[in-house]
Amino acid sequence: MLKVPLKDRFLALKDIPSFFKLVWHTSPWFTIASVFLLIIRSAIPVSILFIGELIIDQIMQLYDSTAGGSTNYVCD
Repeated sequence: MLKVPLKDRFLALKDIPSFFKLVWHTSPWFTIASVFLLIIRSAIPVSILFIGELIIDQIMQLYDSTAGGSTNYVCD
């Protein structure tokens, strides 16, 4: 495997704006759609963690409730 020095990797970042210009000139619609889908894909893990937190909070609330409390909403 070819090892590229860290300095060369950072120098390659200067080419990113010209790359995005080429992609934009090729297809503006495709560029917008790709960025939108990238944002959606990056939000999925965060939303899964949030939903898991809600489930665990409900379980802990049920566990901490008194023995006479109603638990019918869990089975609905």
